[in-house]
Amino acid sequence: MWDELTQYTHITSDINVRIKEVEEDKTFTMLTGLDSAYDMVKGQILMASEFFLALLLALSFKKNRQGEG
Repeated sequence: MWDELTQYTHITSDINVRIKEVEEDKTFTMLTGLDSAYDMVKGQILMASEFFLALLLALSFKKNRQGEG
């Protein structure tokens, strides 16, 4: 999953964009470390994340494209 995720990140020289990406990475790493008692909260945080929504769209597009071939 992490290898595929890196395909959707972009290289940038904008420090503010990079800071946001690092903060998102830290958030996702922290969320994956939580036990199942926090699943509902994890889901709410992830659904509010622009990054997560973009990833879902990209994966959905990839799945649809594979289905066409």
